[in-house]
Amino acid sequence: MRKKITFANHIGYSLLPPSHDGEPSATLRRQACPRRPPPCLRIILVLINLKTYSQDSPTRGLPPMIRFICLITAGVLAACAFCFPAMAADPTLIYPGKTWRMSKNPELLGWSMKKLTAAKAYSKQIGSAAVMIVENGMVVDAWGEIERKYQLHSMRKPLISALIGIHTAKGRIDLSKTMTELGIDDNKPSLTRIEKQATIADLIKARSGIYHPALGEAPGMKAMRPERHSHLPGTFYYYNNWDFNAIGTIFEQETGANIFEEFSRRIATPLQMKDFKVNDGWYNTGPESIHPYYGFRMSARDLARFGLLYLRKGRWKNKQIYRAHTPGQFNSGGCCG
Repeated sequence: MRKKITFANHIGYSLLPPSHDGEPSATLRRQACPRRPPPCLRIILVLINLKTYSQDSPTRGLPPMIRFICLITAGVLAACAFCFPAMAADPTLIYPGKTWRMSKNPELLGWSMKKLTAAKAYSKQIGSAAVMIVENGMVVDAWGEIERKYQLHSMRKPLISALIGIHTAKGRIDLSKTMTELGIDDNKPSLTRIEKQATIADLIKARSGIYHPALGEAPGMKAMRPERHSHLPGTFYYYNNWDFNAIGTIFEQETGANIFEEFSRRIATPLQMKDFKVNDGWYNTGPESIHPYYGFRMSARDLARFGLLYLRKGRWKNKQIYRAHTPGQFNSGGCCG
């Protein structure tokens, strides 16, 4: 059976209107991804989009941005540009070595060359800079500058989430600890006693209820930020850069490790990433908050390795890099953070 590529109606989880509790509604999620991929999905799609969106776009008011979209398993990454139907399970797992294995004839794997050509034309139309399609560890097709390093924006969240999973398993991070217990605060207006009851788990789920100004916020995010003290910790979802930035502070405080050095040691090196270097990570500081914005640059071909790690539930060849369930706890949709 030919594998179909369905273009979604929306391109970002955070762009879908929320339901009453702040979560994108199930109906709208189904509309955006009409063919919801099942847990056995074995395809990774990495799309890097450099297009500036038009005035009537859902992203109106936001600055030009690079979008990284990894379609991995149902519910792992909610931001998706393409959705795939189910495929039969294959007990043979392929992992890339120093280089990716390239399919010489995608049609032998059940792919339609006609539709791949259409996908390539569409990606060019929407301003994509690099695309990789990987099935069962083998590259089905790729085009654009897959070796060039781009700013990851919101894809930083699943990266640090994997690191949190590693150190949670080792007992260095306790997801139930509150901001009070951790000694986490911010500049004036500082956090209140109630805000400090938010836990690490609340921050990971973007449900802290802490609506303090944060670094790395786009104008649209600032405009949509709820009023301070409008929701109790753990009760309301809001795509909040304060949560994501504070997670970086907490990670380094609790582990004593630098985010980028730890990512290189724990993930990039065992996965044999070809392009990533420690200095591809950076911190931005500013007057809005004491918690720096930490950013990553990465190539599509390296990002696809991380996607495959996600798909394989944290296992790379004969090594378990992180516990299978942990990174999925981190909200990883959105467009700007």
